[in-house]
Amino acid sequence: SAVPPARRHSKSRRSAAKLLLLIHFYRTYVTKTRAAMHTRCPQWLEPLMCFVLFAVASVQSQWPGEAVVSLLQLIGDPPPEEITKIYGPDNSPGYVFGPDANTGQLARAHLPSPFYRDFSLLFNLQPTSAKPGVIFSITDSSQQIMYVGVKLTAVQSNSQKIVFYYTEPGSTTSYEAASFSVPSLANRWTRFAIGVSEDEVMFYINCDSDPQMVRFERSPDEMELEAGAGVFVGQAGGADPDRFMGVIAELKVVGDPRAAERHCEEEDDDSDASSGDFGSGYGEKTQSTTPPSLRPLQQPPVTSKPSTSASKAAERVAAER
Repeated sequence: SAVPPARRHSKSRRSAAKLLLLIHFYRTYVTKTRAAMHTRCPQWLEPLMCFVLFAVASVQSQWPGEAVVSLLQLIGDPPPEEITKIYGPDNSPGYVFGPDANTGQLARAHLPSPFYRDFSLLFNLQPTSAKPGVIFSITDSSQQIMYVGVKLTAVQSNSQKIVFYYTEPGSTTSYEAASFSVPSLANRWTRFAIGVSEDEVMFYINCDSDPQMVRFERSPDEMELEAGAGVFVGQAGGADPDRFMGVIAELKVVGDPRAAERHCEEEDDDSDASSGDFGSGYGEKTQSTTPPSLRPLQQPPVTSKPSTSASKAAERVAAER
């Protein structure tokens, strides 16, 4: 028999109410998902796509070990011919940086943008000069400032400082966020690490488990790296004229502030390199060039400074050894 019109309307109203309730819960779920992502999804983007993006972000956050950039990624493998590769007694490689080393690359080819909010910088090196020198830097596109940088000051009274730079985008000069006094590192192998977490900079040297800590101020804004931003090893392009002179066996950028504390634990296998003597192979060049895709950035002419000839610079480096 036919269903009375009143019952048909009542059933339709219940179905419509269920549908509206389902839509309400679905919208609530999408809103919470967007909030968890800390990302604004465009109005035209399907909610399902937002969920996919959230899932990908969650998976990425579970693999901090993937957020590591090594020395050879930054200088090229094989490195440019201006950088000498040498070996210690245990066959651990080290890379000699002289006055002609040019290692600038586009930062976004190796590092995320925005750059890590919290991170670690790991080093194992032997300076061969008492003069100041930038070990690592991330610069703006004009190479006027160091967004992130680590520099050795000149040796004075058998001591020097390791300076950490952290500069907000839009600044006109590089900002010294923290500095740490150490005995002279010249002609000595030294392993140290810098960890940045929230408003603190932690400094570990020679596997000391108790870090030196310095607080610094920074805005909550993300550090966006523009398309032309540079990343350098042994210098800072036009942002600072002082170049590092010596041997670098390890340099890592890790998107995890706890990596600084675990630095020596993770590197036990090559701990001998820090005390090894690289002198036996010093000066032996490898026949290599940087791959075409990793051609070094050139220092902008506007920030270039007159330099002496390569032969005179080499003589100075040899005299300082």
